[in-house]
Amino acid sequence: MKTRAVFGFGLRWLGISIILILGVLTVIGSNGDGDGPTEPGQIHTEKNITSLEFGETADIAVTAVDGSGNTIPFTAISTSSCFGVSQGSDMIAVAAGTDICSDTVTIEAGDDLTKTITINVLDTMTMDIGEGLLIKYIHNYWWVWNDSGSGASKDVHFWHPNVGGPTAYAGYDGWYALGSYIRDNYDDVNVTLDAPIIVVKDSKNADLLRAPISYTKVWDDTGTGADNDGSIWSPSCPDGYKALGIVANQGYASPSTLSKGSSGSGKG
Repeated sequence: MKTRAVFGFGLRWLGISIILILGVLTVIGSNGDGDGPTEPGQIHTEKNITSLEFGETADIAVTAVDGSGNTIPFTAISTSSCFGVSQGSDMIAVAAGTDICSDTVTIEAGDDLTKTITINVLDTMTMDIGEGLLIKYIHNYWWVWNDSGSGASKDVHFWHPNVGGPTAYAGYDGWYALGSYIRDNYDDVNVTLDAPIIVVKDSKNADLLRAPISYTKVWDDTGTGADNDGSIWSPSCPDGYKALGIVANQGYASPSTLSKGSSGSGKG
């Protein structure tokens, strides 16, 4: 009798357990309306990250679907100033400008669907060496002076990097020269293209470059008999900055202190 009582008690609890399990399965398997779970909508993009060189364009396929799998319209949004964005029904077109940057395009669809695409605009000839200080090589120069007519036993020629500004020592689009270039022949470096030189840009406007406060003359051609007058100058920099080059100038006057491009001064 004792064994049967225990056995019967066990059967009764087993029955209750089965009922409870079935009840839990019933609750989990129902969403309350009998239609089954609803799938969320999605935005699909061909790429999540795209890198473009200056002036390059790229098409990126985009598809947005609702919870039923139906295609729905989307909108591409970007506030970047270094690339432009246009869109079609199933793609976006990105056109890079001429500034290095990393920014985003946001795709929106439906009531709450969003996805972000990162766009990197690069210049393969430019390198960020830290804190937003960019360097690149150029082959373009302004003619400054040579010793033609002096009768010297060796030739010398002064050039200054041309970063695209209106004058020899003006910066352009944030790019500046670190100093002038001097060589021992009369070859035109804009033709030979054998004299690459570094120019710099403070891409984050972090006060990494400064114009000189004055110049000290190092040399001039007085008494040489050269057809033209020329001189060489050493920049004097504000506190915390160091000159990274010297500056050649036409005539005997000091170069302008109004341009960072004439100083070659960087933060020390």
